[in-house]
Amino acid sequence: MKKVTALLLTLAMLFSLSVPAFATADNPAPVSKVVREGGYTFEVEETITPDYAVNRSYHNPNANARSIPSKEETFALLAALGLSEDAILAFPEGTLQEIAVAEDMHVSVSYSKYNEETDVITPLSEEQALEEALIVNESQNNYGDISVYAQSGNGYYADTYMQITHTAVHMGGGKYKYTAYARWLTMPYLRSRDSIGCCASYCSFTPGSASGYYSYTTVTTYNGSTTSQSSGRIDIPHTSTASLDIFTGYAGVFKLPVDMRGNPSEGEADIVRKDLKAYFEYGGNVSTPGDQLTFNSCGSYYHSRSEVSATPYINISRDELSFSIGLDSLFNTEKRAAYLQVFYNP
Repeated sequence: MKKVTALLLTLAMLFSLSVPAFATADNPAPVSKVVREGGYTFEVEETITPDYAVNRSYHNPNANARSIPSKEETFALLAALGLSEDAILAFPEGTLQEIAVAEDMHVSVSYSKYNEETDVITPLSEEQALEEALIVNESQNNYGDISVYAQSGNGYYADTYMQITHTAVHMGGGKYKYTAYARWLTMPYLRSRDSIGCCASYCSFTPGSASGYYSYTTVTTYNGSTTSQSSGRIDIPHTSTASLDIFTGYAGVFKLPVDMRGNPSEGEADIVRKDLKAYFEYGGNVSTPGDQLTFNSCGSYYHSRSEVSATPYINISRDELSFSIGLDSLFNTEKRAAYLQVFYNP
């Protein structure tokens, strides 16, 4: 009886490791590609999922070399893996140095829109997301009310667009750095506290390793004159860990900046916050560094559509096809995420 039980447990674990979360049977197999970027050549594996996410992986053949690649070569590698320029510039200097000498790197980039009226999130290709977001932003600029993107018979609604980039970087010996980068391509109308974070299966987190920041642009209009100013990087003030079954992770919580409609007769300016970007990272280790392992990881951003007066709880949620880390569902949230399946070979 004990042998049968052990066999069943082994089969259950093998099944859980072989089926990617947030995946379907019709996912295509990875395709090997040679990508030339910035005068450098990289061999990567690429998968485009049914929901338009682009996943790329790279194995560094020179990971054990004594020489350290230049910043230009590291930037070229990240571009070859599908990261946008703003996502590349989001990495802290220390993380860029770790990426330069990493053994393997895995990246997922996804785009999506959320319609507040229908309460539906729709995955999009990069091209479609950027084109539609441009139209929405132009509509906001021309509408007159700085907080309104589009109008319906029941009130004000907006299709909000977001870019999510998630990376899992293997530094050797089963040690990983997980990162998430989110960019609001169009800002949401309702703004309270949001979260950004990462989680992974069969992996631990290193206590105290989490950090993150956010930034945005303030556009001020007064007497027909408009100026723009960057907020600079603002540290995410609150980080928290969470665990659920085989998943563990870290996430940070911060408060979105709000717009202010000025009264010209009172000499007040219109103030609009745009182009908010958030970055988060933490370190961890696979649970069995001496054994081969296929595990899943996720970078996620949760937006609260209700007013949250205190720092909300962070937890990991899981359903039949997906998992993620972020604000507790009690806070009326919408979720954007990017998923990876990572093969670890000691």
